Amino acid sequence: AETPPSPGGEDQKDQPARLTAKPPSKPLDLDLTFGFGYKSNVIALGVGRSLPSTVTRRGSKFERATLDAKYSWKLTGGDGLAAGYGYTATFYENIPSSNLEDHVAFLDYKHVLASRLATSWRISDQFTQVGGSNFRNQVELRPSLTFTAWSE
Repeated sequence: AETPPSPGGEDQKDQPARLTAKPPSKPLDLDLTFGFGYKSNVIALGVGRSLPSTVTRRGSKFERATLDAKYSWKLTGGDGLAAGYGYTATFYENIPSSNLEDHVAFLDYKHVLASRLATSWRISDQFTQVGGSNFRNQVELRPSLTFTAWSE
């Protein structure tokens, strides 16, 4: 079975924490987007391959919505903490069995070691559904070391 693309790879929420000397100007970031379009090969079949008997066409109009929320706390000594949630949904008009819903919740901790060096830790949980059925639940702990070569 083909693995659907992870929307998390397209979002900022999947990026390592950035090194910053200033606290965020707004502790709460909230983004909401809507879009629509047409995808000519929803089920990702190779050229010339026959459609499965349960699917009548390859292409479909779609609607996409995303919600991203992140709250940041400035801690002592340049440390920071952030908690967030992201949701991406893609609904196909003609092929609902390929509908994709993706939820990501995360907690980031950043510790500044020196003026250009920081470490961060992220714990996250990504839950994905395809066609209304549970596809995966991915829990991750990710350490990071960031060096800034130059500053603005």
